[in-house]
Amino acid sequence: MAYCPKCGVSVEKDEIPCPLCFTYIPKIMSDEELLDTNGFPTYYSLYENLVNFFIRVVFRVLCVLLILGFLIPTLIDYILNKALTWSLYSNLSVVIAWIFLYVFFGFVKRTRDKFIVLLITICAGLVGFDLINGYAGWSVQAVFPLMAITLLLLMINIKIFNRHRKWFRQSGYIVFSILILLIGIEVIVGYYSNTENIVFHSVDELLPSTLLGSILLLISYRMPKKWIEKLKRKFHI
Repeated sequence: MAYCPKCGVSVEKDEIPCPLCFTYIPKIMSDEELLDTNGFPTYYSLYENLVNFFIRVVFRVLCVLLILGFLIPTLIDYILNKALTWSLYSNLSVVIAWIFLYVFFGFVKRTRDKFIVLLITICAGLVGFDLINGYAGWSVQAVFPLMAITLLLLMINIKIFNRHRKWFRQSGYIVFSILILLIGIEVIVGYYSNTENIVFHSVDELLPSTLLGSILLLISYRMPKKWIEKLKRKFHI
C-alpha cells in the first residue's frame, strides 16, 4: 500500500495521480524490484582488511629486499669479474624465493594450483642450477626420478586413505611406501654415483619394517572389527 505525499490518503501503487488531490505520485517499486536494484550490502570486515593490508605490506617489503638481493650481488660480480659467474646462483635462488613467497602469501588461491606452481618452480630451479654448473645431469638422473617416486607413493597413500580411512591399513601402506622410497633412493643414487649399499647395508634391515607393515595390514584385513575397536579405544586412535 502507498500513500499520497500531500494529503496522505492511501492509494494503489500504480494509481497516478492521487484520486483526492490529484498530486503526482512517484512509481512505487515492489520488494523484489528494490532487492534487484539495491542488492545486498557490501561485506566489510575491519579485521580481515587489516590482515590483508598487513600481508600486502610485508610482501612488498620482502619483494624490495629480494630485488636488492638480486641487484647487489649482480653488480659486485660484474664489477669484480667483468662477467656474471657466482651471482647466477644467488639470482636464481632469489627468483625461486620470490615465487615461494608469492604462493605462500596467498596470491595463488587453489591448493592444486599452489602445488603445481611449487613443483614446476623446484624442477626449473634444479635444472637451472645444473645448467649454471655446466651439466644438467644430477637433477635429471637423480632428483627427478626420486621426486616422481615420492609423488606417486604420496598420491597412492592419499587415495587409499580417502577410500578406506582405516588407520591400521593406512599405517601398513605407509611403512611399505617408505621402504619402496628408500630402495628407490639406493638404486637411483647408487646408479648415479656408481656406488652400492647407500641406504641398506644388509637385506636383514628390511625384515623388521616388512614385518611391521605386514602385521598392520593383517590386523586391518583379518582382525575382527570388535578387536580393532578395542585397540582404538585402548590407544586412543
